[in-house]
Amino acid sequence: MLIAIIDYIDGAHARVLIGDEGVAVVIPTTELPPRMQDGMVLRLKFTVDQAATAARDRAIAGRRHDHE
Repeated sequence: MLIAIIDYIDGAHARVLIGDEGVAVVIPTTELPPRMQDGMVLRLKFTVDQAATAARDRAIAGRRHDHE
């Protein structure tokens, strides 16, 4: 499973280092579990949002249709 490390928390945002490469991403702290602190390790699990994917597909199809 993919892991991430909280590099630091700065107010409403946290810098999180993802994976073995330590790719830095800044995310809102509201998206983190409660009581997170610098240095804590997170396990990341991704899920597919079927409704959002379908809406995105419809939007892309609509833009293609507009350009034809």
